[in-house]
Amino acid sequence: MTLIIVSSEYDPMPAAAASRVKPWVDELINSGMELQILTSNTIPKNISRTIRSFFPTPSNNDFLPVRLLKEIFLGFDLGLKIFWSRHDYKFCIITSPPFFMACICAFFAKLANLPFIFDVRDRYPRVLTDLGYLKSTGFVYRILSSLEGWVYRQAEVITTVTNGLVSELKSIYPRLNFRLVRNGFDELVFTDEALNFNKRTSFTVVYHGRLGRFYDLELYLEIMSIVHDADSSIRFLMIGELPKEIQLRKPPNLQILPAMKLEKLAKVLSSCHAGICLLRDLPAMRSAFPAKAYDYIGA
Repeated sequence: MTLIIVSSEYDPMPAAAASRVKPWVDELINSGMELQILTSNTIPKNISRTIRSFFPTPSNNDFLPVRLLKEIFLGFDLGLKIFWSRHDYKFCIITSPPFFMACICAFFAKLANLPFIFDVRDRYPRVLTDLGYLKSTGFVYRILSSLEGWVYRQAEVITTVTNGLVSELKSIYPRLNFRLVRNGFDELVFTDEALNFNKRTSFTVVYHGRLGRFYDLELYLEIMSIVHDADSSIRFLMIGELPKEIQLRKPPNLQILPAMKLEKLAKVLSSCHAGICLLRDLPAMRSAFPAKAYDYIGA
């Protein structure tokens, strides 16, 4: 069987979507399937089995209208690629978020009469109400909720990342086929060798990944300040695409490193003493388990 996997991010991007999709690709290839990955132009050229869009992945630092436009442009570009290649493929896997990108791709898959699995990592549009961008009683929210339901009903299977999300979605759409597919860590990268890595001289607490709207920036800064006052020898390390505010308010006990490939990241994580991941107190986050936590387990 030949299939398409649609993901806004792909290896070697150090991002949640890439971390989730790459093991799927490896397993499908090992099982003998032919596949093509449709993704953004953010990844380097000439990555095996990938077709890049003209457009980049939306950034967490973008203003919401800018992010929306980027999602739509990316979705239409990838969706048209699905439609144009509809005779070459038998099946499609579409990952979400970005919500609008994924919904547009699902529309083109349906238009192409191409069966698809829809993978959900965060429930949109509900998270937009949690973040205060939409009112749950508003017209726009009702339209987006209808769009969400339409996509689920068109999918052969809907996969998601936690038991909490499976239960929540089943309670709303009891007749649809929801399946749990957890995240994890890459055992080829997080090997037993990591157990023997030398730890940093100072006790170091690490965070890695994007610090997006679901994470509590103020709480991170408050904890660093409290810990610095209590014991200035304890260090914090943040790795990845971070808000500018972190740079402007950088505490004296914080070191910042740019995003890095997983192979290098695994060694850095293993040299630290504790991982930290602070989600905002939002209803949507109570069913979440961030992928980065699995990397801490692996390290």
